[in-house]
Amino acid sequence: MTKALFLLFLIASSFANAQKPLKKKFFGKYEGEIAAYKINTGSQFIDVSSTPISIVIQKKDLVLKVGRNEMNVAYTWSKKDKKTIQIEFIRPIDETKEIVILTKKSKEILREGIYPQPKCVLKKVRKN
Repeated sequence: MTKALFLLFLIASSFANAQKPLKKKFFGKYEGEIAAYKINTGSQFIDVSSTPISIVIQKKDLVLKVGRNEMNVAYTWSKKDKKTIQIEFIRPIDETKEIVILTKKSKEILREGIYPQPKCVLKKVRKN
């Protein structure tokens, strides 16, 4: 009897830990631009021009497009506070963990750039 209860508890806790999908109102395409910046190679500075960036949030994954590079990745999310949602994913190209912050009210995403990239804001694209 106790083994059956323990097994039932394990199954119930595994379902409780499964993450619910993000609300549908946050799905969609967010676009922005990474501002131009410089990279210090040690002997010289290299100019990097501004690059378009977009994130498409879907039910189970998201599509990150930086310039011509496009990545389809799974994500996890958590509420950072009442006004923001933190979305985390790992970029498959270089196995870098990336965190973006979604502001609920304005439906904007703040992306902390991976050094030396600057921060950028992505705004939700309205359907026409």
